[in-house]
Amino acid sequence: MDMKKIIEESGLISIVALFVLSFLQPFGIEQMTDRRMPFIILISLVAFVVSVLSFAIERAVTHRDASTVKDICLFHVINIPILSAVILSSISWFSWGNLHSAWYCTQGEFSVINYLVICVQVLLVSVFIFVMQVYRSKNDRLQKELDMMKAINGQLEQRTDDDDTGGRKPHDVITLTGNANNAVLEVCVENIIFIESMGNYANLCILKDYKVDSQSLRITMKQLRQILDKYPCMFACHRAFIVNTDYIQSVSGRHSTGYQLQMFGTDKLIPVSRTYSDELEQRIMKD
Repeated sequence: MDMKKIIEESGLISIVALFVLSFLQPFGIEQMTDRRMPFIILISLVAFVVSVLSFAIERAVTHRDASTVKDICLFHVINIPILSAVILSSISWFSWGNLHSAWYCTQGEFSVINYLVICVQVLLVSVFIFVMQVYRSKNDRLQKELDMMKAINGQLEQRTDDDDTGGRKPHDVITLTGNANNAVLEVCVENIIFIESMGNYANLCILKDYKVDSQSLRITMKQLRQILDKYPCMFACHRAFIVNTDYIQSVSGRHSTGYQLQMFGTDKLIPVSRTYSDELEQRIMKD
């Protein structure tokens, strides 16, 4: 999360804090009269500053944006104790003109009771902020996934318009030897559209004499991967599928749930395992 994003998120937290403090009036705000609004504004500003600090600490610990529920929880684990301490000192300053009186009990001894009470109140207020953050995070992630899918399909359309062959070599003829007697298949790599595992067999969808055809061979996907791994256009997108990226016409779905590929010459939608979503994006966007 860059500084601009941190400031934006902290600003929203400050606004929510201002709204919640004005209506729920925790921390003894209801007992204040002429100083009530200045105190609410002060705590909102304090919430902003402490949030910036907490985001920075959270980023230093995780080395990533606070975009998951786990990261947001960590932010609040860091934020609540720090904010509670600053609020208690602010209450002390507003009530007694110093920063330490609120940390002592009525007998004049240091006590954490007041601090724990403030922590509970901050925790309750933080529930509103947590819900807002989770909602915004999911929306942001969904928007990024939609933008990426649009970019991928735009790249595929541009590749089609430019008649880009994707670096295919017309003479890459391979011989596939099956696990049955005399089971041999010679095929050009550039003509393979996709391969699907069918139990002990593999079904090859190929372009033959400008028509889409299919041929079956008794061979495992592991054997096929070992043979086809050296060809950049061949992509094992799923445990049951190997596709030729040059024949991908469009992509649907999302990164987090797994993409689906519409291949040339077939209505079959080929799944992409979530594990390979990043690799699919890299393969298409680098073209």
